[in-house]
Amino acid sequence: MSSKKYWIQLVPSIEDREIDEFIQQIQLNANKCQEIIEWIEFEKLENITYLTKGGFGTAYKAKWLDGPIYSWNYKVENWNRSKGQNVCLKSLDNSTNKIDFLQEIKNQLKFRGKNAIAIYGITKNPTKNEHMMVMRYAEHGSLRNLLNNQFKRLTWKRKYNILSEVVIGLINIHEMDLMHKDFHSGNIVNQTLTLSYITDFGLCKPVTENNPENIYGVIPYMAPETLSRGEYTQASDIYSFGMVMLEVLTSYPPYYNIPHDK
Repeated sequence: MSSKKYWIQLVPSIEDREIDEFIQQIQLNANKCQEIIEWIEFEKLENITYLTKGGFGTAYKAKWLDGPIYSWNYKVENWNRSKGQNVCLKSLDNSTNKIDFLQEIKNQLKFRGKNAIAIYGITKNPTKNEHMMVMRYAEHGSLRNLLNNQFKRLTWKRKYNILSEVVIGLINIHEMDLMHKDFHSGNIVNQTLTLSYITDFGLCKPVTENNPENIYGVIPYMAPETLSRGEYTQASDIYSFGMVMLEVLTSYPPYYNIPHDK
């Protein structure tokens, strides 16, 4: 399905011109249906349950009644969808800042299909008046969660496969002259025991953009130059990956026996 005349049908009136235009532009630039995002009515999401809260947002699990599209049905001239699929909803702590919200989506879309978790669209919780990303749900949750619950099932080959998937994703980020800047086991999710995806691109920035006044991250995964001088580089991401390697091989988070939250 290459014709784009149908894709705009995925954007109903949502009374938010900025997001409306953002979605339409992504649809017009897409070359296949897997590259688009859509506006998802909040009423189409059921069984919403809290999952976890990170440094910049809160994640929920939900059932999307319509489900993501996977192909075009020429007979009925409508989309074929995986109905009733579980999805992950993510709200940003300051989701009123739409610039940051939309930038994270842009960053994540750059790596869709390249070891980054798929994003399906945007919705809005009318009760809290906050926008939320709608993404693929990873059955095993974060890599940290997988190591907590399934470490005995992880053979050396499975550990190798996990790390291979993760490092390929990191290479894809670096090849676009970007830095992730918040790389740790909580920002890696697992669909299966060995199929891993990178997520949370809220801090992802070009290598030329560095502000030592703004230091974020999980301390045990942060490179020494970041902690001491506020410097972020691609090498800092690689240091963080080294900490993830140690964690996958041993099941223990880096410096787990040293307090770092005070």
